[in-house]
Amino acid sequence: MAGSEAKTNRVNAYSQLRKQRIWLFVSLHLLLGWTVLASWVTGSKPVVCKYQGEWHVPVLDDQPRKGSRLALDLIERAGSDYKLLSYDLVLWPLFSRDPHLLKPEAAWLHPLEKDLAGNVYCLGTYELGRDLLAACIFGLQRSAWLGLLAMGIAGVLGGIIGSFAAFQSQRHGRISWVSAAAVSLLLLLILVEALHFAEPGNFSWTGLSGLVAVVISLAWLSVKTWKCRPKIHFSLDRISLAYVEIMKSIPGLLLLLLLVQIVPNAGAIEIALMLALLYSPVAIKYSRSFAMRRIPEPHIDALLALGASPARIYFRHVLPRVWPELFPVLVFGFAQVVLLEASLSFLGLGLSLDTVSLGTIMHAARSNPSAWWVVVFPAILLFWLVYSLNALGDWLSRDFSQDHSGGGSAFP
Repeated sequence: MAGSEAKTNRVNAYSQLRKQRIWLFVSLHLLLGWTVLASWVTGSKPVVCKYQGEWHVPVLDDQPRKGSRLALDLIERAGSDYKLLSYDLVLWPLFSRDPHLLKPEAAWLHPLEKDLAGNVYCLGTYELGRDLLAACIFGLQRSAWLGLLAMGIAGVLGGIIGSFAAFQSQRHGRISWVSAAAVSLLLLLILVEALHFAEPGNFSWTGLSGLVAVVISLAWLSVKTWKCRPKIHFSLDRISLAYVEIMKSIPGLLLLLLLVQIVPNAGAIEIALMLALLYSPVAIKYSRSFAMRRIPEPHIDALLALGASPARIYFRHVLPRVWPELFPVLVFGFAQVVLLEASLSFLGLGLSLDTVSLGTIMHAARSNPSAWWVVVFPAILLFWLVYSLNALGDWLSRDFSQDHSGGGSAFP
């Protein structure tokens, strides 16, 4: 029943958005389609092709499958240019412009201006002759995915840490020595590994997977030994509040600039982790606030009286009710981290200049201030993305405050 009710609520919210904010409804769908299908709209690779009896989807892979005829012929016969091969069947993107292709002879062309070969550039070109239209399409996609990754990490970690700390301190202020030691070791391990991953070249998906496995194991051990004896007073809430206060006392942009200096030549994943760290105190603060409203409810007392385990109560009756309330906060944060990433890249301190993003595109205009189009068009896309996200967050927070009586909106 609870699952069907949640599904009905999501459908109703979707219908209300379409009726109440039709422009926002259309804008969000355009952004979603743009983010997912940007590589299918423009690029120098086929979307899908059949080459000598083998099917390939080059748009999803950096390189063709090793050992395939396409991989061999692409190097030996075509010089890595897909257009020089003959296919059994091929579907090309709508625009065959590559945002990474360099044509120095066509640098800084105005919008609708032609190059020496007669090719027209709708939005012009910028540094080293890159096509601005293709770069804007890929830049918006990269900014959206980077912001989504950063807020996904901040939302998961912040939501769990803030709500679990409140639940533990309010309902189980005394826990076993083993459980307290497991929690302390878990927090120390996360801190040490975060500093380790911050060093250049240390990040790897294998190491991250191992860290996640160890964290889950320690969390399981701490919950399973919760009621063992002897017990001590232990408050995760105080630790989480101390972390939030420390992070709030450091200016966000200053902390981000410091992290960028610690991790030179940071890629998209490293930048996303930095932004997630920067926004995690906000997620912890709000998830803690939402959990504090849910924990004193009578049905939690009833479950405790019936002998339900702390893990069951938290994961089935506290955390699932915190996530929907935290979502509008994360949407606002999404807009903020997109702006922060673009600002860093514009200053030349974020993504590498070879990476195509809205910020790096505008950074290129610093070497040619008269190229107004290199700033205007990416800035319009950035404004569209941020304004749409802020409007969505505002609509969600108003809708939530109307559906939950007893107080106004709790969102920024």
